[in-house]
Amino acid sequence: MSDFVIATTFSGKVKGVKKVTGFGADYFSFQRIPYAKPPINELRFSDPQPICPWTEIVDGTIPTPCCIQISKLTKNVIGDEDCLFLNVYTKDLNPERKTPVMIFIYGGGFMHGSCGPEIYGPDYILQNNVVLVTINYRVGVLGFASFTDPSLEIPGNAGLRDQLMAIKWINKNIEHFGGDADNITLFGQSAGANSVHFLMLSENAKGLFKRAIVMSGTAVTSSGLKSKNNYTLRLAEVLGWSGNDGQKGALEFLRQRTAKELIMAQPKLITEKERSELILFPFGPVIEPYATDRSIIPIDPIIMSKTAWSKDLDMIIGGTSDEGLVIYKSLKSRPQILQKPDLLRAILPTDLVDNTNDDQAKEIASKLKQFYMGNGTMSLNRCDGFLKLMTDKLYLHRIYRTLTLRNECGSGKTYFYRFSVDSPTNNHYKLFMCGRDIKGCSHADDISYLFKNQSGKIPPRYSMEYRAIQTLVGAFTKFACDGNPNDSRNSTVVWEPVNGLETPYKCFNIVEEGVSFVDFPEDDRMKFWDSLYNEK
Repeated sequence: MSDFVIATTFSGKVKGVKKVTGFGADYFSFQRIPYAKPPINELRFSDPQPICPWTEIVDGTIPTPCCIQISKLTKNVIGDEDCLFLNVYTKDLNPERKTPVMIFIYGGGFMHGSCGPEIYGPDYILQNNVVLVTINYRVGVLGFASFTDPSLEIPGNAGLRDQLMAIKWINKNIEHFGGDADNITLFGQSAGANSVHFLMLSENAKGLFKRAIVMSGTAVTSSGLKSKNNYTLRLAEVLGWSGNDGQKGALEFLRQRTAKELIMAQPKLITEKERSELILFPFGPVIEPYATDRSIIPIDPIIMSKTAWSKDLDMIIGGTSDEGLVIYKSLKSRPQILQKPDLLRAILPTDLVDNTNDDQAKEIASKLKQFYMGNGTMSLNRCDGFLKLMTDKLYLHRIYRTLTLRNECGSGKTYFYRFSVDSPTNNHYKLFMCGRDIKGCSHADDISYLFKNQSGKIPPRYSMEYRAIQTLVGAFTKFACDGNPNDSRNSTVVWEPVNGLETPYKCFNIVEEGVSFVDFPEDDRMKFWDSLYNEK
């Protein structure tokens, strides 16, 4: 029997290959499946265009390139501008009963990321009966350039529309891989979680998925969307644009430069002042400057949340206990930031200080310092309080606000989790970004418990790490199958949805010792942030 198989989609035939997971289960891998036209030349920065049917068999055994970006590891430019592909992993092309589908959207601050198995290997998830799809979308300026001139038809968020087109392609074609188009769960982490939530709010995504899992990110941003700094024009100026012909001239100029030139220039856009405010990325989603029938974010997402089509969908939402460790590397490279007397004033969320004067903003900053650091001074060796502050500002309070909005406006069940496993070997993101001496469960550490990356080994059976993998994967795949995350094979603890507006919210708490269903341990910090917003 050949190890190669052919799937016949509405777009054309795709060649896949039989593989074996690290647990010994057979599955079929289809990579580099195109879902849109190559976004190059005159299509650069524009909305994705539907893929034309192909006549030759697409070779799905070839690895999918990432969208062009600067590598976090090597700092070199990697990937390809022609990158709108997706991967499908399935155990059965012709099951007796169609299989639930999970579509994953990667994180990376909308500047980095890839759908490839080098980070997002399917081994753990395919222990259970689901079809896994991972999708590429454009990042950086190529995915999030924004012009206010309506005639250019580039309002921003092309990368989000890439995701939308991929999901539509999957809906139409997933049955050819054994998947059930009527039972799709969309899930993502960090920027991918933001993306999932944006799509939950967008009318253009209505009905394309049945459930959602949102990991360490939401559309409810504490610092506003990137609409106040026109980084697109700033990029053109850095590359030598003369300013002629306004935005149209800038667009033509940027389309004439190589993709590598655009990507290499991006780090130059962040000013020293912005770096001191811990602004790390110039491009990302924006509230679109004019509305069209293709808009993803036409208005403030908080307003969208109140009437969103998805408010009655069931979802899982949560994060890691020490999300703020994501900035530790930046602090280590520039520890003088912690000595700035106005640091806390500079990093205040914009939506918290809008319509306040400078004295009021300083008072809020003073309250933050007293709450998180007391009267102590900050340094790299004494930054635990500051990292907790950033955990809450960037992630946990946004999640908390999303829970409140969901409970106020919708009837869908919302399951809340907290991941707090600190492993010396399996918390790969923390090990890479912070080193072995830093304790805690960083932003993105949970990814290593959902996906097998190419450098990680499957932990020994009965180890703490193995148990955590089974718990997280079991809960998420069970939810994708039937909407109930309780997997009796891996836990006897009952995970119940959040009950109305009653606080503290209860969460499914995953720690080294096992799991429990408890009051959210950071509830006092969430109530403190609530008090700051309530005083506005």
